[in-house]
Amino acid sequence: FKSKREGAAETAPRRLAQAAHINDLVRTLLITDPQANIIVMGDFNDTEQSPPLQLMTVGGDLTNPLLQLPDDERYSYVFGGISQLIDGILLSPALAGQAAAQTIFHVSADFPVGLALDTSPATLIYHASDHDVPLILLDLARAEEPVVETAVFSTPEPDPPPIDLPLPVAEDSANWRSWIFISIGLGLLAGFFVITTRYKH
Repeated sequence: FKSKREGAAETAPRRLAQAAHINDLVRTLLITDPQANIIVMGDFNDTEQSPPLQLMTVGGDLTNPLLQLPDDERYSYVFGGISQLIDGILLSPALAGQAAAQTIFHVSADFPVGLALDTSPATLIYHASDHDVPLILLDLARAEEPVVETAVFSTPEPDPPPIDLPLPVAEDSANWRSWIFISIGLGLLAGFFVITTRYKH
């Protein structure tokens, strides 16, 4: 959002207009898809109690999970010895319910003033910004697994249709043994005939 370098009162209308425009964009997306995943984040140059931020949260559809942090941790910028939260991560309703954790890495705002004025390569790498780093951890729901439909195939009827064959009738065991003995007897008789014939010759 517009900074306050030209004065808080003078720049307030600009920041309010920006907040109203963001509200319109968010509501347009939510009308199309109420479950839309929307994140509005950045340096708002205003605290959470300011009219522009209130317009997007209390009067809008966005939630700032950083407000859940304790008072002594809820800041991202120090100006004139006063710590304040002017950086935000605002979430749409679908994402707000998936915010698992939030924190602010205090690595810049508390940087010693003496070192901040030192622009040598040895210290510059530790002071990349005068703002701290807000962080939100989102536990995104898994996409539903696709349902695989099992195809059902019917067995085709043969053409022409099969003929029902009669079931085999069990033979009497004595009958069955008689046939074996007859076969063996015929075999012995044939063998005896062959041997006798050869002997006569």
